[in-house]
Amino acid sequence: MVFRFIIFGLLIYTNYFPLPSLHKYRTNEIPIIKLDESTPSEKVAFSSHFTNLRYIKLETNNEILLGEDLEFELDKNNVFISDGMKLLRFDVEGKFLNSIGALGKGPGEYNIVIDFFIEPSIMRIFILDPYTDKLLEYRYGGEFIQDYKIDFKALCLEKLNNSTVVIQDMFFYEFGGVRKPTELHLYDINSHMVIKMVPTNLKKNNYGTVLTRPIFYHFQNKLMYKNQFERYVCSIDVGGIKQAKYSIEETLLSKKNRQAPSCIFKIQETENQLILTYVKSNKGYRAVYDKGSKRLINVEVNKNYIYEEDKYQYKYSQGLVNDFDGGLPFWPDKIINDSVAIDFHYAYDFLYVDEKGIHDQAFQEILKDTKSTDNPVIMIADLK
Repeated sequence: MVFRFIIFGLLIYTNYFPLPSLHKYRTNEIPIIKLDESTPSEKVAFSSHFTNLRYIKLETNNEILLGEDLEFELDKNNVFISDGMKLLRFDVEGKFLNSIGALGKGPGEYNIVIDFFIEPSIMRIFILDPYTDKLLEYRYGGEFIQDYKIDFKALCLEKLNNSTVVIQDMFFYEFGGVRKPTELHLYDINSHMVIKMVPTNLKKNNYGTVLTRPIFYHFQNKLMYKNQFERYVCSIDVGGIKQAKYSIEETLLSKKNRQAPSCIFKIQETENQLILTYVKSNKGYRAVYDKGSKRLINVEVNKNYIYEEDKYQYKYSQGLVNDFDGGLPFWPDKIINDSVAIDFHYAYDFLYVDEKGIHDQAFQEILKDTKSTDNPVIMIADLK
């Protein structure tokens, strides 16, 4: 679990980090998004982007208690959720169905679930374990099928289409060392072949010790990608070509300014907006970029939801104002098939909001029989 926190954490740098040359990209006229100190903060309503909010209360018992740092996948009938140490399958009512694999060193076991994806067309789950350099394949019911050896240290993966997966290698920046260019690999599920894509041309400098995760998301049947150390958000095709779609102007370090630069942690996209989660000057933000007006708005903090002593208060206090049922703020952790957005909150968040009395009667249903130690509650909304 510590490993997963490191790769998501804000990064440590020691020297000036110049922008890389990106001649491997196709860059036409693209929108530029600036993350600067003058970006306004406003309240943004849930109803301005989403509708039909509903909840999935996940079953809870001692055998299936989930930690934090959660990853989700959904299809029509199933919810898959991992905390890095286990991968569980629930139905859409929240009933626990089965585990997928288990911790261990035997066949079908893993050291960590660093990443996973599902392929509903064949009812398969694929788990990436960087400690054994393997991609493990299971049936939905949890039965182990086989594993595939990967001849490099893999950090994360994302499905490109029904037969191809993009795998990001694990790259390090070492004090006094030379930066290894980041590389993407195309993995064919059917032939089990790995093809290395043309690596991004990044300059070799001493950047300190860094282990970081790129951003993948899907939009309009395209796989979108952003490396943490490049300004471009781009699409990836089956030939490995990256087509730049947006340029996010981030404040990078200089020898005079040792503060952390802007760092994008998550991007989701709809027809009209980009939804960004980022850190700038050691402060977390959630923002909406309107494609039509080309305007970026930071979502205003709702002080009603700030826990006085909660180290994760930024998640609870920032989000779209819930004008659907008056409950917790909503912020899409993932958008699936350009139609459904997913968020989650821990059970004690709901109880806290109940104590504050800032919701309407429709929110009461989720509070029935809820205990503070229960598994998280998934929030699902439809895109407008």
